Order: sequence, then C-alpha cells, then structure tokens
Amino acid sequence: MTIEVLFCDVDGSLVPEESEPWDWSPFSQLAETVRRHNRSGRPRIGLCTGRPQPYVEALMKTLGITLPAVCENGAILYDLRENRADFGPGVTPARMRALGKLKAMLLDRLPGEFPDIVYQVGKEAQLSLYCAQPERLDAVEPLIRAFAETEPDLDITLAKTNYYLNIDLRGVSKGSGLRAVLERLGIPREAAAFLGDSTGDLTARDAVGLFTCPANATDVVRAAADYVSPHPVTAGAIDIIKWISGR
Repeated sequence: MTIEVLFCDVDGSLVPEESEPWDWSPFSQLAETVRRHNRSGRPRIGLCTGRPQPYVEALMKTLGITLPAVCENGAILYDLRENRADFGPGVTPARMRALGKLKAMLLDRLPGEFPDIVYQVGKEAQLSLYCAQPERLDAVEPLIRAFAETEPDLDITLAKTNYYLNIDLRGVSKGSGLRAVLERLGIPREAAAFLGDSTGDLTARDAVGLFTCPANATDVVRAAADYVSPHPVTAGAIDIIKWISGR
C-alpha cells in the first residue's frame, strides 16, 4: 500500500537533541523537503513527539505542517488549522490531578537533592526531566517510583532519551496518540509510516505499516526498523522522506 503520511519524532530524528542552536543549512533543506512533500501530498509529513504543544505549533508553522500533531508522547493532540489542543486517549482528570502531585513533589525536592536535574516546564499531561549528564537521571527514578506507589491514580512509565527522563501515564504513548490521529484522518495503519530514534518511539511501531529510523538511532530501534537511513538526524530524515516517496 502507498504510504500517505509520515509522522516524525523531533529530537534525534529531525533535529539534534542537544541544547544548542540548530545548523541552519541542513534544517533549511529539511524545511524545504517537508514543505514540498506537504504540497504534493505524498507522503504528507506530521509530527509525533514528546515536546509540548507550543513548541510543536511553532515547528509546524516553520515546516509548513498542517496534519494534526501528537505532543507530549501522546498526552496532547494538536490541530493547527483549528488551533485546538485535546487530551489524548487515557488522559483523565483523576490521572492529571495525581500527576500534578508528582510534579509538586519534584519541584520541591529536585533543587536540594538533585540540583543538576532540571524540571522541564510547559507540559500539561506528561513530565520531563533534563540532565546534561544523563546517567544521573537514574538516581531520581527510585524517588519517582516510590511516590507513584502512594497515589492510586498515578500509574506511570519512565522512559529515557539521550538527555531526558520522560514520565508518562501508563497506556498514554506516541502509539496511542498516533492511532487516534490516524483514525481522525481516516488513514489506515498500512498507509502510515513513522520516523524515530529512541526507545520511546517503539510504541509507534505497531501503529504504522512502515517504521524507519536515522543512523543515530539506538540499537533496539534499528533492529525494529523496516528501513535504517545511512545518515544521522536531519540528513537521515531527508533521506527517509525521499526513500518513502520513491517506493
């Protein structure tokens, strides 16, 4: 079946995850490639990321993307045309309140006990922690898990990327969000593709018919991919878009 849409992770897949300005030359090539394919209609490009809605909205406008986006690893679905953000499947008021209690605890204890770990502001239904020394993120996991055991509505999963620890509501993922978006668009699984680089992207594997990754992807993601680009990050994303359009 022809691939109609390609949904992409952002950090490590479209752009580098490091906290530094993007290299404009490859990013401008990516923007032109995405805009060209979104005009031609095959495949149209969308975003499926852990980033919050305001960040995603700005990136969609920059890249010329109008397909509904998956934000916060499936917790938020955002439609640029309608300027509407909705909670994804599995996000309930009770779970939001419990997540808010975990957020309050982390804001209270991180500065004194884990000063090198930074709470990432701006998210609604997912929490993320950043550390320039990512191995240090392991130290805070026991604190998070112990707190979750005290809250009946706080059933969570923890997933690391290169520099972040993402705290997700169990069952809320890129895969669940992507299924909801594809259903909204009326696009069957077999006509959808995904581009990702880290273990958190594997939840999208069964939501699409074609799974791809750049050369810098983790070993487990590379093993699950139908196509591994020989190029990393931005160059890999451009290569994957061209590869899908030429199939």
